[in-house]
Amino acid sequence: MPIDEAVRRGDQAARGLIVLSDTGDTVFGGSSGDSNLILESILRLKIQSPVLMPLIEPPTVAALVAAGEGATVTLGVGGHSAPKFFRPLTVTGRVGRIHRGMVPLRNYYQSEIDMGTTVVFQVGPVTMLVSEYRGVAGNLPDVYEFMGVDPKQYKMAVLKTASNFQYFKALTSEVIRVDTTGPGQSDVFTLPWSRI
Repeated sequence: MPIDEAVRRGDQAARGLIVLSDTGDTVFGGSSGDSNLILESILRLKIQSPVLMPLIEPPTVAALVAAGEGATVTLGVGGHSAPKFFRPLTVTGRVGRIHRGMVPLRNYYQSEIDMGTTVVFQVGPVTMLVSEYRGVAGNLPDVYEFMGVDPKQYKMAVLKTASNFQYFKALTSEVIRVDTTGPGQSDVFTLPWSRI
């Protein structure tokens, strides 16, 4: 589904949690995790429903950590690792909890995972989980819960996966596969090929 259509549908759903699958930025399929396309749509469309969204981006983590918990920060997010697909989007938000070290998991094949430094960053209605390493991105509710965020309080959750929705299954009322561009996109013919 096109990005704006998917965002509007999720926002207008009778109940949440609506999973928005960022198919072009599927980190379990090898993508970078730094797409900001759905974030841009949410902010441009002035969506008010609360949204969860991961971002894997070490430079953004460093800037947020330098600002410190409670600080209000304006910076460009997204596009640092995959500039052929994404350009930084300037946003203003508030730095929340900062965690360094392993993140415990309950419903995964590993009992803990290293996501490097992880920061909660509130940008309008979007609660971003910005991590230094990929880990499991925000594809497991366990990570949000560990960071003090309750996924049950949100209308939508962006997952950086094209297929691994099972970890959110108990919370999810609908899955919308969003037609985003990126290294993992479904339409491989429009990838920026240099040799075929």
